[in-house]
Amino acid sequence: MKLSVFGRKFLRLVLHIDKHNKGYVDFYIGPKKLRKIVDNEAITSPSKLLTDCKALQKNLFKQGYDKKRERYLEKMLTAMRTSIEILNGVKLPFKEQFLRLYDVALQPANESELDNLKEEFNAAYGGLGSLEKRINDLRIQRTVPEGKVFELFKKALNITRERTKELFVNFLPQKERIVLELVKNNDEVKWAYYNWYLGNLCSRIEVNPNYNMYWTGLLAAATHEGYPGHHTEFIVKE
Repeated sequence: MKLSVFGRKFLRLVLHIDKHNKGYVDFYIGPKKLRKIVDNEAITSPSKLLTDCKALQKNLFKQGYDKKRERYLEKMLTAMRTSIEILNGVKLPFKEQFLRLYDVALQPANESELDNLKEEFNAAYGGLGSLEKRINDLRIQRTVPEGKVFELFKKALNITRERTKELFVNFLPQKERIVLELVKNNDEVKWAYYNWYLGNLCSRIEVNPNYNMYWTGLLAAATHEGYPGHHTEFIVKE
């Protein structure tokens, strides 16, 4: 992977933030040599990180990127700068912090829209007994036997992949792929599904049938972890 000077400085900054905030970098697929260099360096002070981030923000618009890429990197640098300012002890109002980190403007819920939810749930889950009992009874009916979870999730993933190709023509790279792995009887696995991006347009999705699985949730899980969810996001970024 050939990197510009700007790109190298960008990656170094992110990796140095990760040394302060473990897990800041979710999946690193850049040059291994650069990662090793940063891993062996001393932790950079938050004040130096802030100086480096400001320099990247200043030089971003001199790189000749197209407007969409430029805007994306601008948002990324804003989020990185906010994270660094927090490391420096800067106190920000919660809504401003959320906007700068995630580029989402928080809006209070309209509570009047929530008033009739119980009535709507009562109507949707007909039958006898309390609402809680009726929901639980239906959940039991929708439970997928453990032995069929892997097969049915794979089928759901194929459905969402084909639907994604229909909706976003020529969007998925030809060599992209997902490897499915069944994980069970593992106390360290605390999730029903999880996408691990491996790089080179490939993800590994873990399926854990130790959790109760419902057939009504299979397509939702496939769209979230695979198409057009995490896997698709990563391959497009790569």
